[in-house]
Amino acid sequence: MSEKQMSEKERMNKGLYYNSCDKEILQDRYSTNAKCVEYNSTKPSEEEKRQTIIKSIIKTKGNFFISKNFYIDYGYNITLGNNFYSCFNLTILDENEVYFGDNIFIGPNCSIYTAAHPIDDYKARNASIEYAKPIKLGNNIFIGANVSILPGVNIGNNVIIGAGSIITKNIPDNCIAYGIPCKKIKDINFNLDNIIIELINRMKCENVNLNYEYNISDVDKENERKDIIKKYFKKTGENFRIKQKNLFLNGSHISIGENFYTNYNSIIMDTAEISIGDNFIAGPNLTIVNTTLKKDENNEYKIKDLPIKIGNNVWIGGNVTLIGGTSIGNNCVIGAGSIITKNIPDNCIVVGNHCKILRKFELNKLELNNNDKRSEKEKMLSEDWYNSSDNELRNHRKKIWDFCHKFNYCINLDEREKIIRSIFKKVEKNFFVTPYFNCDYGYNISIGENFYSNFNLILLDVAEIKIGENCFIGPNTSLYTAFHPIEDPESRNRGIEKAKKITIGNNVWLGGNVIVLPGVSIGNNCVIGCGSVVTKDIPDNCVAIGNPCKVFRQIDPSKKVDYKY
Repeated sequence: MSEKQMSEKERMNKGLYYNSCDKEILQDRYSTNAKCVEYNSTKPSEEEKRQTIIKSIIKTKGNFFISKNFYIDYGYNITLGNNFYSCFNLTILDENEVYFGDNIFIGPNCSIYTAAHPIDDYKARNASIEYAKPIKLGNNIFIGANVSILPGVNIGNNVIIGAGSIITKNIPDNCIAYGIPCKKIKDINFNLDNIIIELINRMKCENVNLNYEYNISDVDKENERKDIIKKYFKKTGENFRIKQKNLFLNGSHISIGENFYTNYNSIIMDTAEISIGDNFIAGPNLTIVNTTLKKDENNEYKIKDLPIKIGNNVWIGGNVTLIGGTSIGNNCVIGAGSIITKNIPDNCIVVGNHCKILRKFELNKLELNNNDKRSEKEKMLSEDWYNSSDNELRNHRKKIWDFCHKFNYCINLDEREKIIRSIFKKVEKNFFVTPYFNCDYGYNISIGENFYSNFNLILLDVAEIKIGENCFIGPNTSLYTAFHPIEDPESRNRGIEKAKKITIGNNVWLGGNVIVLPGVSIGNNCVIGCGSVVTKDIPDNCVAIGNPCKVFRQIDPSKKVDYKY
């Protein structure tokens, strides 16, 4: 069969350019998305139902265990070998084949992307033209937390992938690899099969009752959710707030102090003690993992469940990962997208993957204008320091969280569209927001015509977020306008914060797992690479990647896609 005779679905599965808005393809995707919503909504007692749902959409060859939440596009392109385990929030864009061998362990918040869009030809991208390359994983593979695997990658047998890695090229057999981009670090000369099987058996202790009870409760029932946390956690202070869509492996190893706050999508894999001090603030997508692989006295890798300790007055930015055996000192600030693999001393700012000290600081009192008679909302919208604990603002956030909760468990497309139009400041025609989605206020968000966002978009719209026309946002991407005082933890603990607007131009593609920080502008026709942390403005017509994100090259308009659109 010639390319011209192929359906769009056939072109997709062959790795050719195809139209992702083809009617047949869209119907397949909507059908699978609905099954994922059903899977993620199941009760703890419905293990048989969960198994049935997975087997109806994915090819399986043996034992498997997939923790919620789980997001895929089609399912029929995915094959699971024997002894497959994935932790919370696995995302698979299976526009092409995704094959897993036997004995696979995947840590929390991992993403596997076969799909890609044209980089230089934004007109083709705007016409929904894309392509996909297969991904294959061999046998006996350990993948740490927050790993992203990009299109066309093969991972060999007997491989360990370090947390926070972005895998852009093939990884050979029998090695440890990590980094951005992920590279082989050293060889290993033993078989991982027994380690992987033991690890899978350990992780099946998930407290499904805690996660179900907490996340299914109504948004406005904050006191009931607090009682659930108190029932399952080892120790809590009296004043704490944990947003919904936070997930815990066990709960009984977690101790939290007074004035504890986590934002959307935190994951705590507590196989050992996790002790968190007073006045703790964490941005969205925090991941804490005790379990790691360490060498023993015989120079052999063994599973270790190592404690984690966090001091007082700590602010952790969005999309941060903490690895077992680490500690964070008092008054520290951890930059967005950081991977914590070593101990952090008191009074410092740390950033990066792997995390390094940016600078140390002395505590310094923030000067506020106590004579300012404006409401806290007016101060917020003026991008001045304001109190986020103000009742007017808290009540509006609760209202929007309720809308988002309804949106995320709704499978009717018309109802979803109505919810988005009811909360956003401005919405042009032809847009699609994929569940799950969360924002803070909504009235600060404007999106242009032909907008698409994939799974788990988070918009902390404390200031204006303005997104132009023909913008595509990959899965697990976050835009954060809000920030807290760095050197004055006392003000931070009282809810004092500030915000700066984010502006995204026309014809922009943000890859998966991208973080955009306050005050950033991204120019027209740009492509931001997967896993980038955008801390500064990005000019027009360029490809930018990295943590921190930097211009990699200019867009080449002569590179046109060889496909009629």
